[in-house]
This record gives sequence, structure tokens and C-alpha cells, in this order.
Amino acid sequence: MRIGIARTSVLALVAVLACMALVPAASADTCINFNGFTCAKSNAPNTVNIVGQFSNGALPVTQLITTGSFGITLHGSTNAADIVVIAAFQGSSPSGTLNGTAFTSLSFFPEGGALNAINGTLSSLGFSSAQSFGFVDLHTGLTAGGSITVNMGMIPAGTVLYAVALNANNQIIAITPNSEGGTVSPGSTPPTVPEPGTLGLLGTGLVGIAGLVRRRFLS
Repeated sequence: MRIGIARTSVLALVAVLACMALVPAASADTCINFNGFTCAKSNAPNTVNIVGQFSNGALPVTQLITTGSFGITLHGSTNAADIVVIAAFQGSSPSGTLNGTAFTSLSFFPEGGALNAINGTLSSLGFSSAQSFGFVDLHTGLTAGGSITVNMGMIPAGTVLYAVALNANNQIIAITPNSEGGTVSPGSTPPTVPEPGTLGLLGTGLVGIAGLVRRRFLS
């Protein structure tokens, strides 16, 4: 009887482990070459973090970005010569800017294993699955333990952001774990652009001020 119970326990444990193997890893993604950036090694350290305004540990991608900017931090002991932000978008093509630079389109997401976590998070937030991908080279270095702030321009809600750290040879030396990726949430506040009507009112006001100054000068 004891042997039968022991065998049952072992089989149950094997079943649990098999189920766990089918669940997407929360952080252990792999590096993929893209646009001339090569991987120093496929299992690059997961040490580049996106820092949003809120964190929700119940989601695979935990950092929620609710304002027009976010942070990037680099952990570990190695400096980065450059930081590149990679993104998954809801629309059929990338849109918006980071620090004034538009996204370059990609045909895939340059971090193996991340899409399951990304789409799971998007579904939890009421979005559809990612439809397009892109990247922005920030041309900014980052010291180990340091952080930078990145400003977004008209990045749509539902965009998911990760980052990769490069060395001086454009090799990817570190990537973002799923648990520290960022999602632009509904209600985020990107910089506003004046509407044509607002610009027209501004122009009318300037003309009125100019006329007032001219009349005072002539008098």
C-alpha cells in the first residue's frame, strides 16, 4: 500500500512539473539578433528594467505607464554603451516617438519567449494581441546601477515596451525580463498637440495684440 501511495505521489509531482513547463516563463527570455544588433550570447542577463508609474504583480508584464514618460534602469555590474527600446503595438504599424525619434518597424519582437507574456498582459487589460513591432535607438549610454528617463510622444495605449543594453560593438549584453516590461495603460497622458482651431485662436490673438501695439505707437 505504501508503495502504491508513493508511486501516486511521484506521478502527481511529475504532472505538476509538466504543467509548469507549459506555462510561459515570467522572466527567462532569450536574445534575438535584429537590425545589425547581435547577441553577445543568447541567454543575455535579464537586467534591463522598464520603470512605470504603477506595478501590478498579477500581470506577466508588471510595469504600467500612465504618464508621458518612463524610466529605464540597468542592474548588474556591466555598463551599457547604448540602450535600445523595443516595442509591440496594437496597430498594424508602429506609431509615436521616444525622445523625439520615431520607431523603426520590425517583422518580429526581438526577445524570444516574450510574446506570450505580452499578449497575456494585453488581454488582461482589455486589449487585443500585439499586431506590429518596432524599435528606437536612444543613442544613450547607461552605467551599471544607473537609470534614465525616456519621454514618449503620442505612444498609443496598449503599447508594450522592453529594452536592450548594447556594448560598444553593438552587441546585446542585457535584456528586459517580462516581469519588468512596461505597458502604456489607458488614461496615459502623452504630450498634447494644439488642434487647428486652437492654433487659429492663438493667431487671432497675436494679430489683435499687434494691432493694439501699433495704435498705441501711432498715438
